[in-house]
Amino acid sequence: MLSLPPEIRNLIYCSVYAFKSIYPATRNGLRSLILFSDNGFEDELPPSEVLALLLVNRQILKEAAAIFYGKIQFEQFMHDMPRFIKGIGRMRANLLTDLVLVQSQDMILEHSPLECLFPLEGLRIVRLEFEYEYFPNLKDELLRAGILQFTGRFDIEVLNTWPDTEVYVDRVGIWSCEKGATKWKGPKETVTWRG
Repeated sequence: MLSLPPEIRNLIYCSVYAFKSIYPATRNGLRSLILFSDNGFEDELPPSEVLALLLVNRQILKEAAAIFYGKIQFEQFMHDMPRFIKGIGRMRANLLTDLVLVQSQDMILEHSPLECLFPLEGLRIVRLEFEYEYFPNLKDELLRAGILQFTGRFDIEVLNTWPDTEVYVDRVGIWSCEKGATKWKGPKETVTWRG
């Protein structure tokens, strides 16, 4: 395989890792990767099967890891993200570009669940997905969790996935801040966030 031109090898890596997103999970003590395509759920496999290509040799590890960690969106519960980042190691964590951190209503937003994102050099976008019936209270929780420290570092989207979003359209908002920006935007206007 190493006799092939780098462009062809990259096409092979992209073909092997043609997932839209991955959700690392642990069930009954066993780790798995839930793989999603553009059409939704695709498969659930043990990490050893999904990551086998990365174990061939050092050069393929370097090239394929850039595709696997850099081109696929990784989704994880907010409280599990620090463990996931630590588990994949610093080199691979720095390749991550697109993260989704999920928080359901029955979970308490930890004092600083976003801290694990600070060292990640390659991040381009982070989506914070919440499932809150009454979304406006979330702004105060995010401020306590230190969200302002991330303003302008990468694209950030905060959204609510509560099932009745059409019903509560005035109470459910989406906030965002682009990389390099100093202002947050809400559904209708620029939002001033002060800690």
